[in-house]
Amino acid sequence: MIAFAASVAIALQGAGGQAQPFDTTFAVGRGERLEASVFSGSITVKGWTRDQMRIQAAGLDEPGQAGRGHAGGLDLSRGGGTVRVHVQPGRGSGEGDLTIWVPAATPLDLDGNETTITVDGVQGSVRANTIEGDVSLTGGGEFVELASVDGSITASGVRGRLQVSSVDGDVVVRDVRGAVTVTAVDGSIELVDVDGPSVLASSVDGDVSVRGPVRAGGTYRLTTHDGDVTAALGGGPDAEVSVSTFSGDFESTIPVTITQSAKAGRQFSFTLGRGGAQVHLETFDGTIRLQRTGP
Repeated sequence: MIAFAASVAIALQGAGGQAQPFDTTFAVGRGERLEASVFSGSITVKGWTRDQMRIQAAGLDEPGQAGRGHAGGLDLSRGGGTVRVHVQPGRGSGEGDLTIWVPAATPLDLDGNETTITVDGVQGSVRANTIEGDVSLTGGGEFVELASVDGSITASGVRGRLQVSSVDGDVVVRDVRGAVTVTAVDGSIELVDVDGPSVLASSVDGDVSVRGPVRAGGTYRLTTHDGDVTAALGGGPDAEVSVSTFSGDFESTIPVTITQSAKAGRQFSFTLGRGGAQVHLETFDGTIRLQRTGP
């Protein structure tokens, strides 16, 4: 058990270069935050029902690095309503791995460089950012922000506003209740069972597909430069739909009547049902598909 004064620093490498795991559990108050970072390795956060936080960490170097000032370590501090955990591995080939159990409502702020981030079973706000590594989230509420420069991102079960950014990697989002904004540079975007007042999905080089209901007065914008766009709208959608493609086709399983046209065959609009919601579908080089799901 750690007794917090201000902060503690724990070396994770023992004699002979052998990895020394770290494990501690302590009580936390309602609303206390977690900030965690690992330069290289992994961060795993799991929600549970206890009013406690448990931290496990391991860092290791190549054998023979001990005694050269290269040992990895863990910095643990607490103050201002925040628990801060930082794992810095040594300079060998070893990595730092951090596993933390938190009360499910704990807000999370997670960072990494060459780091895989996994979050499961939480209900509070989440910010997870890594440069090189995958990000996976199950749960989350209020505001969730996920980002990776080189890695895929998956999210499911979010109950709140979701913002996702990927440079080189695919994005898959499922079962979200809230506004969604997803941007990708080189990767596809797949949104399934997304129900929010606005859905904005944009990729430069990749397909974009969205499946979910359209809310009255909502805004839905799906765009890509080089790829297909598929919009599967739930039930009998009421929406003003605009379609734009420079070098591509338009396919629809929903009967439509084009009411406005510019640059014949490339840009046009039509109304589904009573209108109300705004749906914009755009690709420079690809096929746009409009579908209906459900009864």
